[in-house]
Amino acid sequence: MNEKGKINISTIFLILAIIIIVVMGFFFYKLYNEKISETNKSSELEEKINMMNSNIVELQEKIGSISNIISNNNMDNSNAEDKEYKIEGTYLEEITESNSQTERAEYIFSGDKVEFRILGYNKGTFVIEGNKLIITFNEFYTPEGIQTDGSPKTEEFTIVDNNTIARKVGENTINYIKK
Repeated sequence: MNEKGKINISTIFLILAIIIIVVMGFFFYKLYNEKISETNKSSELEEKINMMNSNIVELQEKIGSISNIISNNNMDNSNAEDKEYKIEGTYLEEITESNSQTERAEYIFSGDKVEFRILGYNKGTFVIEGNKLIITFNEFYTPEGIQTDGSPKTEEFTIVDNNTIARKVGENTINYIKK
């Protein structure tokens, strides 16, 4: 009888151990499936973020294109004969996608004198003819302030309004906004 009792207790422990192993296996299976599900969700979110980032870039390009079109229309449609422009103070290059990581150019106007600054600087004079701003530089300096030789250089701008001047460089228009 003593033997039967021991066998029954051993059998009970064996059955109990098998049940515990099966339950643990079930929980491991559920944990694995949850991990796979979360990984899939994470991948889907990354794809959505990448799509949104590409949409943002496309929209920024469209905004830049529209801004250039509007600026060109403003330059073409402005009636310079009826307006008197006064350019005075500092005009900074407008921030765009292409120059957001670099130093921006600035023009400082005072009286009929102008100074251009980016890395080095140039000094000269300017005149306004209608809605055209014509700058002639005749002094050139390195970033350290050392004067260098150079032939006079002329740049032509379109005055959009008293707070904005624009210069065409190739196919692009660069706007300078009064600070």
